[in-house]
Amino acid sequence: MRGIVLHFSKSVYWQVPKNACTTIKVHLINLLEIPNNGNPHRAKFEWTETPIEGYTNWALVRNPYSRLYSLWVNKIAPGHPTVDSWPAGIDKNVFGKMGDSILSEMPFENFVFTLLNSGRHNPHWNPQATMIPESCECTRMEQFERPMRVLFPSHNRAHMDTSNWRVAYTPEMQKLVRNYYSEDFRRFGYSPHPVNRLLIDCDGVLTDGCLTIDHCGEKQFKQFHTRDVRAIREFVYHGWEVILVSADDWDGLAHFAAKVGAEPYYCRDKSCLPYSDYIAVGDDAWDVCMMQNAYRGFAPADADQSIADLDNVKVLKTAGGRGVMAEVARELL
Repeated sequence: MRGIVLHFSKSVYWQVPKNACTTIKVHLINLLEIPNNGNPHRAKFEWTETPIEGYTNWALVRNPYSRLYSLWVNKIAPGHPTVDSWPAGIDKNVFGKMGDSILSEMPFENFVFTLLNSGRHNPHWNPQATMIPESCECTRMEQFERPMRVLFPSHNRAHMDTSNWRVAYTPEMQKLVRNYYSEDFRRFGYSPHPVNRLLIDCDGVLTDGCLTIDHCGEKQFKQFHTRDVRAIREFVYHGWEVILVSADDWDGLAHFAAKVGAEPYYCRDKSCLPYSDYIAVGDDAWDVCMMQNAYRGFAPADADQSIADLDNVKVLKTAGGRGVMAEVARELL
């Protein structure tokens, strides 16, 4: 754990590899006119291993899922930049102690399981919490990306798009990442799931699908389960965006959504929902498109077969209207 001492601002910058540290170093080199022989990582900064009294400690942090995917993209993925000194196309300064277990252009899934199960450590994939003092003021890199592109030149741009990292993780990979980076998720407030937008169909999921109608044909009420109320509030508390989707423009849904901290969205054609990167819960044929486009799906025990047969859908043990979201919360939270 080392920080760059910046006397001009009475601060210490704690570098974390894969968190724009090269870009920041180059900016500091230019600002302070520090010798570096063309290599920003060998610049003659003043370093410290402990916080300095009276100085502000600061660092950029990054979603662990995004950071790990960026490491693969820039060091391993097909077409990644290489130099003649890298044996077999592998950066020896990063993966030298891994032997032959990390291979150039190996699939991302193999890379993650090999790396995180190896017992080896390197600042490029170590948990960020181990490299940043507790007293540090941390800014999420995701919040700083746009202004940083304007303020600082980019010196380490990825050779391929890294914005699609959410869909790269299988449930088994997610579990490994959640365990390995548990302190990062806790300390820096990131969701332990790569996708934290939840779309929930109303009728047949939050209700049992039955409608109470009076003799004039007017809808009277729908019944919701208290376990669903509690579970949705838990998702919201943990930073999830929860959208309640319904083809029925019943006003009661808006009141229920406000009660649990969710947003209502009325839509008869669920093939054109204005959302991406989401997990969905649905039960009937009208939900097929919403479920097919989901990163992952869940369905009540009594869901229509058209939903149950989808490859990305897990059928739960709970029937619609009986606390489905409580079971989903056990799976995801």
